[in-house]
Amino acid sequence: MCKTQKGRDWGVFESGLLVLVLFSTTFAVRLNRPRILLPFNTPGLPSNYTLHVLEDENNDCYEWKSTNQHFVAVEPILDLHDCSRSALLYSLSSAPERRHDVILAK
Repeated sequence: MCKTQKGRDWGVFESGLLVLVLFSTTFAVRLNRPRILLPFNTPGLPSNYTLHVLEDENNDCYEWKSTNQHFVAVEPILDLHDCSRSALLYSLSSAPERRHDVILAK
């Protein structure tokens, strides 16, 4: 278990939310992280993670979706042309147990 400088327990890393990210296309597209362990939602300690599409030769736009919206909220980050190549993930579950969710990008 990790502790902060103030001695606060960070057990969230032991019981977090595992997020798997899938693409609907199999072309040469990668993400900055295909698997993520998010800490559970603690009041006053917001946590989020930004996913980015890497090496997309076509510069496609993506729609992002969580398969279980009770665990993870997905907010697309739009560019000037209302195109999304990245998204913010927010952990919603506050239960100190491991949960699984899949984020779809198509």
